[in-house]
Amino acid sequence: MGRKPRRRVTTTPPPGSDPAPQSADGRREPAVLAGEDSPSAWGDTDVRYADDRAASPRGPNDDRLRADKPPHYG
Repeated sequence: MGRKPRRRVTTTPPPGSDPAPQSADGRREPAVLAGEDSPSAWGDTDVRYADDRAASPRGPNDDRLRADKPPHYG
């Protein structure tokens, strides 16, 4: 089974810019990505269980359904 094509558009940064996002308070640490900008949200990696166990043998859709349950379901 082949890998899905990437949906994210990647371009080179403008000349003179810093391609790595910085933290909000100006420290030279990588910024924390929002959940919708994570590699798994873009389909670049497999979705994992909410508690970060190994990926489901049934496939990434099962993992996504497990991760999307409401918090009161524990």
